[in-house]
Amino acid sequence: MSTPPAAISAASTSAANPLLYDVVPSGQNRMAREPDWTARRKQIPLNDLLNPTLRWSASLPPSVRPLALLNRFPRLANIVAASWKEPLSFRACLDDLLTDRRGGRKGLPPEVRAELDNLRRYYYFRELPQQGAPSPVASRAE
Repeated sequence: MSTPPAAISAASTSAANPLLYDVVPSGQNRMAREPDWTARRKQIPLNDLLNPTLRWSASLPPSVRPLALLNRFPRLANIVAASWKEPLSFRACLDDLLTDRRGGRKGLPPEVRAELDNLRRYYYFRELPQQGAPSPVASRAE
C-alpha cells in the first residue's frame, strides 16, 4: 500500500494560483473555498461626462437639452452623444435605452425617459432634415 500524499496547505496552493484562493484565517483547514473573482472583474465604466458630450449638449436648444440624463446618467449621455451623428446608431442607441428586452428591469426615471423621447423627436424632425437624411419616423407615417 502506498503512503498518503503530503497534506496540501492553503499557503502552497495560494502561491501556485493566487486567483483561485483567498486567505484562510489561521486555525482553519479549508481545502475547498470560493474562488476570488475580484482580480477578474471588468474595470468600472467611466461615469463622468466627456468633453465631446459637453459640447454636444451645449449645441442643443435649451428646450431639448437632456439635463436629467447628463446629471444622473453621465455614462449614458456619453453614449447618446457619441451616436448623434449617425442616424442608425442613434436610433439603435435610443431603442436600447427605452426598451426593456430583459424583462423585469426598473428602467430609467420618468424625467429621463421624457428627455430621451423629446430628444428623439427633435432629432428626427429637425436634425435629420438639416443633414439631408430622411426621417425614419416620417417615412413610417406615409
